[in-house]
Amino acid sequence: MLLLLSLLLMLPTGEGKSVMFQVPALMHGLASGKLSIICMPLKALMKDQIENVPESLKSQVAYLSSDMPWWERAGVLQRVLDGRVLLLCVAPERLSQPQLQGVIEARAIRDGGLEFLVFD
Repeated sequence: MLLLLSLLLMLPTGEGKSVMFQVPALMHGLASGKLSIICMPLKALMKDQIENVPESLKSQVAYLSSDMPWWERAGVLQRVLDGRVLLLCVAPERLSQPQLQGVIEARAIRDGGLEFLVFD
């Protein structure tokens, strides 16, 4: 069953928009084991969002950035494939990379789909 939900939320910077998708994504992901993908245009924002996740959930969230060494990116992709990542932040242009597409597709097939796809 495919459920599409659209929400447009416009608030000033620092007003808590990110928590509106992070909490549901993590809570649903913890229950279902499915991956949520968050597309964010800024590397610094991705890193900041992941670093501010509560310590008890840090192992289940990740981001991919061109600033990371290749082995670190490879490790994140492996964690996504293994089902250890429930929330993955990526830049929109990264979604066009075949390696990431393959990892997302394999995970989605294994899990029966994605939990959420969010454009921030």
